[in-house]
Amino acid sequence: PDGDEFDLDALVDAAIARRSGHAVEPRVYRRTQTTRDVGSTLLLLDTSASTAAVLPAAREAALRGAASIERAGGECAIHSFCSDGRHAVHYTQVKAFGQTLGPACIERLMTLRSRLSTRLGAALRHATHLIAQRHGVLRRVLLLTDGRPHDVDVHDPHYLLEDARQAVREAARSGVLMQCVSLDAAARKPLQRVFGPGRVHSLKAMAATLTR
Repeated sequence: PDGDEFDLDALVDAAIARRSGHAVEPRVYRRTQTTRDVGSTLLLLDTSASTAAVLPAAREAALRGAASIERAGGECAIHSFCSDGRHAVHYTQVKAFGQTLGPACIERLMTLRSRLSTRLGAALRHATHLIAQRHGVLRRVLLLTDGRPHDVDVHDPHYLLEDARQAVREAARSGVLMQCVSLDAAARKPLQRVFGPGRVHSLKAMAATLTR
């Protein structure tokens, strides 16, 4: 390899190009540079069935976001979730904290598929538990979702949103910042009630959100 570590931007571009069937740039290494600690961010992807149309964009956004965070000197994890009732919340660590954002992580991310339901509160609580153990100056969970919580054993359409809202309050008491990227413009208003003013962003604004 021509360099000491992965060039994250080149690696991301190569992965996306490969998935699109385009030519791949072979130079994905660079010389190590000193960076500063900007805290810990957990990118949490909603992979429930309703995200099928937007999941490809969410995967790419998570990949570029993780590269941006680590390039700035922060640490980043990428996790995903879906559910099939309160006793079957499927939570996956695509990239763990401290793990290199390399080809293996990228392959796991790019092969995520939409399935099952969306139990937001349970996933947010588990993400909070994991990131609360980090020691950076900032501990943040950034959820990427279409904002349509649903599960097979819940019949009240407002219950899951209220449960997620309570999970956000609990995270704040633990010193964890909760933010959200809405993958569906129509869902921004209910998501703002969950996360609070200024905490719900569009996909286009995600990069700026991560560098603040």
